[in-house]
Formats: sequence, structure tokens, C-alpha cells
Amino acid sequence: MKKIYTLKMLALMAGMLLTGAGHAWAGDGTKTSPYTVAELNAQKDALATSGATVWVKADLKGLGVDGSQTVNGTTDANECAGLFGDAADNFVAYSYQILGGLDMADLTNTKDLLIGLTYGTAGHPYGNTENPQYATDYEAKTVTDAHFSLVEVHNALSVNIENGLRGYHISSSYIVPEKVIAVKVNAGYSATKGAYVTYSNYDGADAVPAVTSKDAALVLMAKSGTYDFVLTSALYNQTISNGNAMSPGTQAGVNAGTTKNRARFAFVNDGGKAGFQRNSDENCTVTLQQKSDVYLQVSSQETNFYGNYAWETPEKNWITWAGGQYSDYHAQTQATEAVFDFASASIRTDIGTTMTDVKGFIYNEKFTSEGVSLQITAGSAPSRIYNDANRGQCLVTYKDYTTLTFKAPEGYAITKIVFTAAGNSNIKNFTCSGGTINDMTWTGNVEGVRFKQGGTTYLANVIVTLAAKDASTTVLSNLGYTECANIAAFNALAAGTYARVTLTDAEVTGISADGYSTAFIQDATGGCWIQYTSLNAKLAEKTKVNGFVYVVARPNSGNVQMKEAEATVNSEITVSELSDYTVAEGTIAEVNVPANLNKVVKISGATLEETSATAGTLTQGGVTIAVNNGAATANQQLHKIAEWAKDTKLENVTIVAILVGKSATENQLLPISITTGGTGIANVHAVDVDKVVIYNLQGVRMNQLQRGLNIVNGKKVVIK
Repeated sequence: MKKIYTLKMLALMAGMLLTGAGHAWAGDGTKTSPYTVAELNAQKDALATSGATVWVKADLKGLGVDGSQTVNGTTDANECAGLFGDAADNFVAYSYQILGGLDMADLTNTKDLLIGLTYGTAGHPYGNTENPQYATDYEAKTVTDAHFSLVEVHNALSVNIENGLRGYHISSSYIVPEKVIAVKVNAGYSATKGAYVTYSNYDGADAVPAVTSKDAALVLMAKSGTYDFVLTSALYNQTISNGNAMSPGTQAGVNAGTTKNRARFAFVNDGGKAGFQRNSDENCTVTLQQKSDVYLQVSSQETNFYGNYAWETPEKNWITWAGGQYSDYHAQTQATEAVFDFASASIRTDIGTTMTDVKGFIYNEKFTSEGVSLQITAGSAPSRIYNDANRGQCLVTYKDYTTLTFKAPEGYAITKIVFTAAGNSNIKNFTCSGGTINDMTWTGNVEGVRFKQGGTTYLANVIVTLAAKDASTTVLSNLGYTECANIAAFNALAAGTYARVTLTDAEVTGISADGYSTAFIQDATGGCWIQYTSLNAKLAEKTKVNGFVYVVARPNSGNVQMKEAEATVNSEITVSELSDYTVAEGTIAEVNVPANLNKVVKISGATLEETSATAGTLTQGGVTIAVNNGAATANQQLHKIAEWAKDTKLENVTIVAILVGKSATENQLLPISITTGGTGIANVHAVDVDKVVIYNLQGVRMNQLQRGLNIVNGKKVVIK
């Protein structure tokens, strides 16, 4: 069975199954363990009797698709209930409860919704007893079948907040998401004040339902981004007192009620102003650009706004939201400095587990401070945060292809970065994608900046200065990744080239002794190292890999290494079991060629002298090659031969090993297995002569046996 690993954050989904006629439920109906649709339907009558609110995971199959029911005397699909079910077309009973002005296009997701509901058998808004006006009264009072009322729907709707402000008005009720402040703005009129607005705040951390009523609009304030909302039981379309409806999104975005004696205001956020702008079309229509726009209405044509609600324009056609209290949102909520304090004990809690190995080394990790992100990739060795004896706790990053990439939050620019060294370190070996470095300070005006490193650096902290983005702010260019169809194409790249390498039945032939630092991989075209990357945790010996990886090429001692790149986390590979490696077999001279570098080779009939505790020399016919059994602490070595002993000489050896570069001009073997043969006289006469291969001690192939020691089919044969 294949094991599939994807370095993107994958969502793993597992179906729940019923376990027999006794209905031992896989879910228990709680929010953390919801029922499946089938589980829910099997007990809906009992749930209707109990009146309990339960949770189910289901899909929205459509809006009003039952088609047989009417609401307010119409069959408008947008005014009927959502129909929830699963992939097998099991449905969650029925409800006449409307979803306001929603249609399918409003929803960012219709699958795997988390739904809170209550079953009942009479015309009663079971799901929202605190706000019964949000559910329809038009259910037949004699209905006896169990049907549901909605309480909440999660995961169905997201709102993108740009520039920190967003108006929102739709005929439904929403729970404000965390990290979002909602200001509910109401308009009214009194004889003493004239036309006026009031406001109240809803803090998303409190999860208070912010309800849009007919004389209210909702303004959301948050750092720019996309936020998920929880839909609660829905409202009807809002109706002005003379009966003219004003629901968002009608008539291609134009609300065209003809009400008189009303002033209407649309929420506008143009970057220079944010507030409600009076409509100029005789106070009776307001144009909405999209369904998430908002409006206000006041009970008079006059514009004598009371208090400090007006921008003093001659037309008096703007009013601020929230009484001007948040007129410059970002100035109050967006910090101007972001500090990455690597000397702090708490910084280690920010290191994740998926991209960081057991020793705390950082292969590819992203830190965040005040909305600024810092992504660090591994270089010649992985970066790490550790306590240096002379420098204290710090971030150490190593030379050759380490990158530090800073990105500002949406709408902002990075204008200065000050690096503080731990000890006597410096960043004079840094090069940057934009801006200017002077000593330990970088300056510029960019959305993001990437630093490439040419030497080891120890950092105590980094302070990033932010400013509002302007016309001179430049973007961070992406790294270009060269397409490589196989390992041989990757090996041919120049040093420092970033590549997207396709792996086709690539074999993982060895993992370094520490279990993670280095992996050796080969395909039909060549072999290479994958060293110090987030890929290594997904690899195991004797497995086959298919997919693609993002890496950067780094030559090292005659080898080519795949190293970590910014996009390595976006690699996608499938790993399956492998019965055995593909082996290049021959004499030392035959296998020790560039085409076999970092691939598995097999040599038979050689002599191995173990000259030290971890190293030796393999000899065959006067040709030698170094053998490195490695040490358990040597990250690049396999250290496979446990019985290795110094000053031991083995005859008639068969060795299976990975051929790697020892230097730019010399190669060595990393042994996987070593076996020895006998020294007696072989019965060559019983062997098919065409299949006999004979070598002398010098490694020269012979046509026939000669007096003395011969190597016959890899075994020693003595002729007296």
C-alpha cells in the first residue's frame, strides 16, 4: 500500500461508519465529534422528542431545492431553506427556515460544513429560541414529521477584508470571527438631534452574534486578510417602513427602492476616507457594488447630523462610522516595529514540528511578529536556535544557500531592518534582493526582501520597521525554478541554481547514521544527495519516490546535493515500498565512473583492509578505492557495518556500497553490506564455460585458469 506525503499542509479526512444494528455512533453529536448525516437521520425522531441541539457534518446541496414549499406566499429559492445532505444523497430532513438573501454564489464552501441544528415536529423555531424572528412562522402547524431549525453553520462563508476596513450588510446573522472588531452602525432621527447615527462594538473574541437589522449596517475592522464567519439563523430581507425592500445585490447590485423621506448612505472605503456617503440620487436609491456592501437609512431628508459624525464638506454628504473613533484603523492597531528576539526563551515555542527535526535544527521555518513573516531555509547545515557558550542563545545560520526572507503584512512596506549580532558576528556576507545594506542595517521600501548568505552568522535579534505602502514600494520577486526532468538534468546545473526536479521511480538507497541529515537517491539517469532539507523526514531506505521537489543545487566534494529552498515545502512526493535497489555491478575500475556517482554499486572478489575504526581500502587487481564506514556522529555517512574492526584484512569480499565523492578528484565507497567467500579450489569443470569469468590478482580478465590464485566468478580459486 502506498504512503503519500505532501509537504503542503494536507487535510486528512476519515469517514465515520456505523457499527451494527445497535447504532454505536461514530460521532456523538457534539461540536467536536459531529454526527454523519446517516447517523443523524437514524435517530431524528428521538432528537425531536428531546429537543436537544446537535451537530452534524454535511454538505449544502442547494437552496430551496425541495421546491414544494412556499415562504411568504412565494417559491423564491433564495427565501427557502438550505438543503443539507451527504455524497450519498442522504438528507437532513427538511426545514422551511430561510437563509435570507443568500445564494450559492455567496458561499465560499459548501462541503463538510459543521452544522448545529434542532429537530422538532411543530411550527416553532427550535434552533434559535432566543431570536425566534429569525426562523419562519410559515410552517404548517399540523406537521408531524421531524424537521430541523438551524442554529449555526460553520465553514460556509469567508469575507476578505482589504485595507483594514470592510462594510458588510446582508440579510442574515453572523458571529464575528476572532481578531475582527465589528461596529454595528444604526441611523435614526429625533426632533432634538435631527438625523443621527449610533454605534456599538462587537469583539470577535467574545463570539457575539452581530445582527444586521433594518436600520443598521455592519463595519468590520481587522488587519487585511480573509476571515471565516459563522452563519446563524437567518433574517428576512429588510423592509423599510413603507414596505419597500432593501436587500443587497438585487438588480445587478443596485437597490432601487423608491421610498421618500429617507436618506440612504453607502459605506465607502476609498483609502482616503472610510465612512458612509450619502447617495446623491434624490435620497431614494443607493448603489451597492457588491453583496457585501452596506447602507444606512435615516428618517429624514435633512442632513443636520448631530455631534462629531460629519466630515465638514459643503455638501455634508459623509458621516464617519464609529463616531470617528477608528478613522485611522491601522495607525492604532498595526505596530510600526516587529521584533524577532532569538535570545528570548519563548522563541523556541514558535518553531514548528513538521519542518524541524528532533535536534531542533531548522530546515525551513517561518516566524511571525506583528504580521511580519520571516522564513529561514537551511544552508550548508541547518539553521538552529541554541545556546552558544560564548554568545548565549541566538540564531545561527550557515553559509551557502541559506535564505532569510522577510515579508510585510498586507498594505505595508518594510523600510528598515536592523540586525543585532550575538558576539562578534556580522552580516557582511549577506546579499539582498532589494534595498541597501550598510554594516548591520538594511534600508529600502519593499513588500518583502530576501537575504542570501555567504558565511556563518549568529544573530541575537532582528528589528523590522514598517510603513504604509506607497507608489514607490517594490514587490519581492520570486525565485525562478528551472525544470529538470530527472536527476541527471539536476546534476548538470550550475551551483546555486534553483530547480523543480521530477522524480520518476527514484530509489532511496541510504539514510545517514543520524537518521535525517542526508538521504541518497538515484533514478535511471543518475544519483545525488538530499542533504539538510525538510524532505528527508518523508524518506526511508528501500523506498521508491515519485513526484517533484523544489531544491537548490550545491556541489560538495565532487557530489551534487539537493538543498533546501523557499519552495521546498511545496514539493509533492509519493513514497512506496521497493523490493531492492538497482545495482551497477563490476570491478572497481568498471563501477568507479562519474555516471555511477551517488548510486549503488557492487564489487566482488576484492580485498578489504580495515585500516582504522571507520575506514579502509578496497583493492582489486592493483586498483584501490577508499571505503568509509563512517561514524555514528558523521551526518553524511551510513555507518552500516557494525562488526568493523581496525587492522582486519578480508579476502574475496563482495561489497554493496554507495559511490560518493571524497574530494573533487577522488571517490569513496559508503558500504551497505560486506560478505566474504571461501578460499578452496572450485570445481570449474562442472560450470558452463561460457559463464565463467576469470581474473588474475591484477584485475586482468583471463581466458583460462593459471597456476596460483585466480578469481573465478567472484570467488578465489587456487591452482597448484
